[in-house]
Amino acid sequence: MKDINPNVHPKSGYKFQEADQSWHVADTWGGVVARVTAYRRRRGVEIGNVHQEVIEQACRREPVLCTEANAATQTKLREASLKTRTLNYLNSLRGKQHSFVDDKLARDRAAVCAGCPLNIPLNEGCSSCRESLKALRQDIIGDRHRDGRLNSCAILGEDIQTALSLDSQTVVNGELPAHCWRRRS
Repeated sequence: MKDINPNVHPKSGYKFQEADQSWHVADTWGGVVARVTAYRRRRGVEIGNVHQEVIEQACRREPVLCTEANAATQTKLREASLKTRTLNYLNSLRGKQHSFVDDKLARDRAAVCAGCPLNIPLNEGCSSCRESLKALRQDIIGDRHRDGRLNSCAILGEDIQTALSLDSQTVVNGELPAHCWRRRS
């Protein structure tokens, strides 16, 4: 059974062509299903399994949209990527006033994170993504300490080069290793 990958935007848009050749367009697949269902109800025809029909038609039109439907695959697809989580973290800090730690504490934090297995490099992709990350860091921490060994925290989804300079509070998170400076004991 196929399902639509929620992380892929359809090139042709969110749409469905009914058997009577009418088109139903919305901003999401759920919206398309709702419109088709309402249309069939108004016409007094059997509603059927609209969700499945929409998926099957979309998969025929654009096979790249689809994946095998199973619980493990769908859970994985709906999880935000580390790159997305890191960009969201940086964007949440942008334009705000921050308190910063001294350079020695930033270096101590960097040393902890550099050897951590949760320090994961991002799949930065294109040059515009790399430049966006660099510009966001610059906007937030300016010319403060940077360490090329640091990437993103796989658990917190934070850009470590930015986080280590901020006067950050510890967090309660049992997934963080005992040595993590962000973990509240």
